[in-house]
Amino acid sequence: MKIYAVISHTHWDREWYQSFEQFQLRLVDLIDHCLKILEKNPTYIFHLDAQTIVLEDYLEIHPSKRTELAKYIQEKRLLVGPWYVQNDFYLTSGEATIRNLLEGIRIAESFGHCAKVGYAPDQFGNISQLPQIFKNFNISSFVFGRGYCVITEDESGQKHRSETTTEFIWEGADGSEILAIHLPFWYNNAQRFSADLEKSKILIDVCDRMLSPREATPYYMLMNGVDHLEAQDDLLPILKDLNELIDEGLVEQYSMEDYTELVRNYLQEHNIPLPRHKGALRDGSDGELLKGTLSSRVYLKQQNVALQNLLECQLEPIYAMTVDAGAFESYPKDHLQYLWKQLIKNHPHDSICGCSIDAVHRHMENRFERINDTAHTLLEKGTLLLAEHFDVKKDPNNYFITVYNTTEKMQSGIVKVTLDFPVADHVTNFTIKQLDGTPVTYLVHSHIQTVRDSFTPLNLPGCIDVDRYEITMFCEDIHSMAVKGYIVESTTGAAVVQSAPANPDQTTTMENDSVKLEIGNSGSIKFTNKKTSQVTMNPFFFEETADRGDSYIYCDYPETPLKVDLIGSSVKVNEWNDFTKSCTLYKELVCPKDFDFHENKRSTELVACPLTVTFTLQKGSPFLHCEYSLENNASYHRIRFCINTAICSKNSIADIPFDIISSNEDSHYMHTMSHVLPNTSFAAIESQQNGVAVFTTGNHEYEHLYPSTLAFTIVRSTGIISRDFETMKPNGGEHWICPGNQCLRTMSGKFGIYPYENDVITADIPLLSKQFRNPLFSSYTSFDVTKLSTGRSAVQDTRLSENFYLSDEYPQMKVSDNQSAFTIEGKGVIVTCFKAAEHEEGLILRLVNLCEHSTDCQLTIKGNIYRTNMSENEKHLLGTNSIALKLHKKEICTLFIEA
Repeated sequence: MKIYAVISHTHWDREWYQSFEQFQLRLVDLIDHCLKILEKNPTYIFHLDAQTIVLEDYLEIHPSKRTELAKYIQEKRLLVGPWYVQNDFYLTSGEATIRNLLEGIRIAESFGHCAKVGYAPDQFGNISQLPQIFKNFNISSFVFGRGYCVITEDESGQKHRSETTTEFIWEGADGSEILAIHLPFWYNNAQRFSADLEKSKILIDVCDRMLSPREATPYYMLMNGVDHLEAQDDLLPILKDLNELIDEGLVEQYSMEDYTELVRNYLQEHNIPLPRHKGALRDGSDGELLKGTLSSRVYLKQQNVALQNLLECQLEPIYAMTVDAGAFESYPKDHLQYLWKQLIKNHPHDSICGCSIDAVHRHMENRFERINDTAHTLLEKGTLLLAEHFDVKKDPNNYFITVYNTTEKMQSGIVKVTLDFPVADHVTNFTIKQLDGTPVTYLVHSHIQTVRDSFTPLNLPGCIDVDRYEITMFCEDIHSMAVKGYIVESTTGAAVVQSAPANPDQTTTMENDSVKLEIGNSGSIKFTNKKTSQVTMNPFFFEETADRGDSYIYCDYPETPLKVDLIGSSVKVNEWNDFTKSCTLYKELVCPKDFDFHENKRSTELVACPLTVTFTLQKGSPFLHCEYSLENNASYHRIRFCINTAICSKNSIADIPFDIISSNEDSHYMHTMSHVLPNTSFAAIESQQNGVAVFTTGNHEYEHLYPSTLAFTIVRSTGIISRDFETMKPNGGEHWICPGNQCLRTMSGKFGIYPYENDVITADIPLLSKQFRNPLFSSYTSFDVTKLSTGRSAVQDTRLSENFYLSDEYPQMKVSDNQSAFTIEGKGVIVTCFKAAEHEEGLILRLVNLCEHSTDCQLTIKGNIYRTNMSENEKHLLGTNSIALKLHKKEICTLFIEA
């Protein structure tokens, strides 16, 4: 007998075509009405889109309703979790997805029950490691809307889309398997049942007709709801009466958890084989996959990458080091959880994808800014905490520079440091030494006398007259996940300030072990790949085309792309010394100002978009750093930064969260207007044991322009959320117009270019991309805390003049010079987090093996080492202080370290 399983739900976009505040009021109405339905109908079930943030948003308005919400959640009639928000999987990091689940499950369980179905109805593609992530959270089924289609070829080689069952086995990159259930007719195929039973019977017939050819079991999923719709209050009596009219089958309301278990049990009991899909679910037409969201409002993606990186690769490791130094209580777990939650609030697919109204994205930028302020303040506290507990003799006349490496591989490189000396100390010159007395080479860029502000917890804000020196120093061999100290001593004489570099007469040449760049005074560029001796003239250029699309989809236009190289630029040398060589090229990119949709052509009026490109090589860094800044003054167009790698291949390689993907022309849907692909932190082309990688910092959309060029979208201007591509008119009224999406603003970013030998794994490209985003950084303090930390005293009487200081909270802390908190050796193994554990005292270290085969690695870290999962709710002892690990292909391994 057929069972028509009605899943009552709402898909809740927290912000989209209205602001969060407007949607929040609608959410309050929705839940208020739903609670009345639940009270009236003891068997009614409703799904809040597998999210828990909706509970927080609702309780901000109605805090007294928590007990009532918990009652229905415990009864499994109001379903929430496992997500905190419905995030985009490609535009947020793998760690962000894990933290999303950790938070969602934590909140749901605090209310009494977490629905353990991996429900992702509207994400614009699903990453290849999602099955493994779900398995780590004891989630064994996945219900989704986008990214699945089966393409076959006929005898003539023509591609066709084939019909397949809605149920299939999804195999992740590592081999993890879960039951996947596709929603081929969307999550509103039974949006609302009419009180007119004949109409409702027609709806059942339509659903039966559509689903019957696709179902492997007699259980049919009828999704009763859609975006922002409230629960249907008269549903249960309608279903009861409807059953009397149906000739065959039964219509009943189910929870998604019960439905997926019924399907799973039926498949097992009847031994029904299912089709299998391996790897990412990112197939479909432009309208299904919405690939243009990879590049809508690129600036949002860049801000998100910067903050994800700050949390994952700097803040958490710095405080994990304070734990390693003996002070677990110093770890600001609540602060970091707060920061993660705030950041994840910018991760819903209609937010981070850049496809909402302008107000939404203005609010996102404000939230990013607030997160940045808090995170950097915490980072300053953590770095100073380590510096102040260094195991070194503290001469009160001296100052201290501490340099931090928060990656899992040794680094050398330059750091820029601001040295402040109280004017009263009369410091005119100084030396910098390692703790063993070895002098360190540095350059002084400037010296001024200025005022330094001082904010302390026990004194009023104060200020100190200081001699300020801006310096660059070279730091060699900073061990993995370690801090190294340098002593600054006053000396005689006068510090030598670097003079400004002169502009070149003819050619400026810069080179390191990987590249040689010769820049002519007219902007011509000769690029030598020193790994292959290949010389390429003018390999960097910009491509501009019209874009008739919307926030979701790039829509091409029949024209030859405008290609602009850097010849004709003015050239300025920014810095030229033993540590840094840097040149900036200035040029104007001239293009049509607008697009005339009535005439279907670009405007004849041209507009200049000023452009700067800065190339930099730094001592100790293997990358060619390339920064761009574009003042975008044109609308309805796309501009891409292109790099001709001179490496010819049919394939390109890029990372996505927890994986590396190789793509070629067959990777694209058969009819698409844009052959773009996602990357998380790099894209590369390699052939015949050589390659060139381009490291990115939020430019997630790239295209392989055959045979040898990588193109990265730096701006895509459209001005509209959604467009009807037959009429070219907006899909709706004024709510769908978003002038801010034209990105008429300065668009900037940076890339790293790195030629390599062998393949991306052998060349450590994933680790190098991490180090590109996380170079060495530093802090500066005085051994005499009173020198740079003073305040205004009480003013009632000069005899009361005194400053006060907190006592040391962590006297047991002891930081050793250049000593790694842990070491990990294993080709293709990357550390994705080093943080405090969620539930007990200890540290969490997460690794991923990016190889296509098993790999052996050796871990050394102080304490008992346990294998756990991403939920951190199980432990299996592996050893103490040092262990050998065999990680399977694409395996994500989470370890608990007990000191």
